[in-house]
Amino acid sequence: MEGPTHPKPSKDKTFSWDLIILVGVLLRLDVGMANPSPHQVYNITWTITNLVTGTKANATSMLGTLTDAFPTLYFDLCDIIGNTWNPSGQEPFPGYGCDQPMRRWQQRNTAFYVCPGHANRKQCGGPQDGFCAVWGCETTGETYWKPTSSWDYITVKKGVTQGIYQCSGGGWCGPCYDKAVHSSTTGASEGGRCNPLILQFTQKGRQTSWDGPKSWGLRLYRSGYDPIALFSVSRQVMTITPPQAMGPNPVLPDQKPPSRQSQIESRVIPHPS
Repeated sequence: MEGPTHPKPSKDKTFSWDLIILVGVLLRLDVGMANPSPHQVYNITWTITNLVTGTKANATSMLGTLTDAFPTLYFDLCDIIGNTWNPSGQEPFPGYGCDQPMRRWQQRNTAFYVCPGHANRKQCGGPQDGFCAVWGCETTGETYWKPTSSWDYITVKKGVTQGIYQCSGGGWCGPCYDKAVHSSTTGASEGGRCNPLILQFTQKGRQTSWDGPKSWGLRLYRSGYDPIALFSVSRQVMTITPPQAMGPNPVLPDQKPPSRQSQIESRVIPHPS
C-alpha cells in the first residue's frame, strides 16, 4: 500500500517546532518585562541611605509610572552623618558635628558640596575621598561658587527649619535641641534635626536607569579638613495587586441564593396606617 501523499512529520521535527514556539513565547515575555508600558502604574519607593551605618535617612512611597514618579525628597544632614563626625578634641570650636545642639546649630551655616560616586571618575577618588578628591568633581551643593552639572542625576540644597534659636531670656533654644533629651527647651525637635536638606531629580535623573542604588559623597566646605558623609539613592518598584472580587463568606456554611418568595417580600413597601 502506498504511503500517504502528505506524511506526518516525524517526532523530532514536532519537538523542534514546539521548542521554537516556546522560545518565541519566552522572548516575547522577556521583551515585555524589559520594556514595560510607560503608562503602567506601580507602587514606587525612593530611599536615601546612610552608607556608613546602613540606616535610612528617608523612605518615600507613591503611586506612579516609571517616568513620572520622581518626588522631592527631604532629609536631615545628621541622618547621613550619625556619629561618624566626631571633631577632634584639639578643635574647641569645630563648627560642625551632630553630637551637640551647638554644633548642629553651627553646622547650619556651613557650606557643603556633593560629588557623585556612580560616575566612576578616577581623578575623583573613592569613598574615602567622598568622591571629591579634586576640585571639579562636585556637581551640586550650597557654596559660593554654586556647583552644577548637566549630567548628574540629583541636586541637593539646604532646606529651612522654622523656629527661634535664641530665647527671650538670652539662652539658646530651638530645633537643634533634641526634645527627647531637652524636653523643657522651647522649640526642641525630634532628634534635634535642624539641618534639613532637599533632594530633587534632574532631567538626566529622570531618564536614567535606577535598577540599582547610586552613591554620592557630601563634604562640608571649611578651613582645614572637609568632613565626609556618604549616602545612596535607590528605587524599589512593586506591582500593584489588583483588587480581589468579593464573594460569599467562606466561614458561613451551606450558603444558598435567596428564594424567590423572600425576594418578593423584600420588594413589598408597607403603606402607612
